Amino acid sequence: MLGKRTLLVVSTDLSHYLDYATAERRDLATAGTIERLDYTTLGPNDACGFSALNGALCAASRCSWTVTRLDLRNSGDTSGEQRRVVGYGAWAFTAESASRLGKLATVVAPRDVADVAETDTVAQSAHLS
Repeated sequence: MLGKRTLLVVSTDLSHYLDYATAERRDLATAGTIERLDYTTLGPNDACGFSALNGALCAASRCSWTVTRLDLRNSGDTSGEQRRVVGYGAWAFTAESASRLGKLATVVAPRDVADVAETDTVAQSAHLS
């Protein structure tokens, strides 16, 4: 069990340099893997920080945490360029017994790290890139 004031952030991009439609499909499949807490199948084509992400998923699975998708998008959604995009997602992992404490683990895109760090939530964290 983590301390009450521990924040662990796992940060990684998802797909890299695919066209928009292909990235959407790949990242949606990766999101499903994350949401099933499947720490055995993610590889370097799914997320550049797949090793640490798999570690976080393993911990979440063993601790029976619940996962909630907060966002899933790619750089084409913000830049408008859809020929070569990078995927991003954000998920919150919570423990049933810690509902009064808030988030226990959060997987975020790099741009969201500061936002998560400013909140008063409990989380488990590691930085990937």
